[in-house]
Amino acid sequence: MVEQTILQLARAAGNDEFKLADVYEALHKNLPDSMNATSKRRYLSRLLSKMKDSGLLLVEGRTWRIAETGSTNLRL
Repeated sequence: MVEQTILQLARAAGNDEFKLADVYEALHKNLPDSMNATSKRRYLSRLLSKMKDSGLLLVEGRTWRIAETGSTNLRL
């Protein structure tokens, strides 16, 4: 579910791309209350990296955007 939400955020960002802070703002309330803000950011950062390794996202510096594979997976 979190991955699908990130893909939706990436698609909505379009050419503007997005940053970890954008993902955090969109999702921090959906993560467990037992995690503090730092833990939530680390979790989301690791998830973005895994999605990049899976070919769902592309990263340039600190900005992210959806990859072709991510767009295809979002439609499924």
